[in-house]
Amino acid sequence: MAKRLELLVHRDGAAVHLACPAVGRFTCSFDKGRVLTPGTVVGVLETLGQATELVVPAAVTGRVANARPELVHAPVGFKTVLYELTALGDVEAGADDATATASNSALAVRAPYSGRIWLRPSPDAAPFVQPGDELTAGTTLALIEVMKTFTHLHYEAKDGLPPAGRLARVLVTDGAEIADDDALFELATGS
Repeated sequence: MAKRLELLVHRDGAAVHLACPAVGRFTCSFDKGRVLTPGTVVGVLETLGQATELVVPAAVTGRVANARPELVHAPVGFKTVLYELTALGDVEAGADDATATASNSALAVRAPYSGRIWLRPSPDAAPFVQPGDELTAGTTLALIEVMKTFTHLHYEAKDGLPPAGRLARVLVTDGAEIADDDALFELATGS
């Protein structure tokens, strides 16, 4: 069983800051717009070769307001703010709303498990699929990385998805952390 530490909490008016409880390298962070609840594992802190899961403390709930670190293994210090949370009602208009709406869509390809998603086979290659592409059984959509193991995510006609469809939107960014059942790709309705 992995070691776990609760994040430190600092309230600044309506905002809640979740800070690092130790020194190390922070990885597996969540994207802006993600809802955090007590007990949620929100990243991993690597210190001297040891991985520790970071957890949201009790009585803390909110939506991530800040962007995730640019580095996959970002160096952090004691009390470095990792997440700034806003109240759940304070949702900004834009991409986060589109993602939230699409996550409720019946025509969405969902994550089969948690990990990191890669939308292209290599950093300098074109994405596997783009909006407007026709999806059929077996079409490669992305790679999902779990503990340095990469698995192809293929389109399948299951969970209410049609045998073929047209890709309307990509709902995640390249290299983003994903959780089981997150909406990843939205299909056009009536395709």
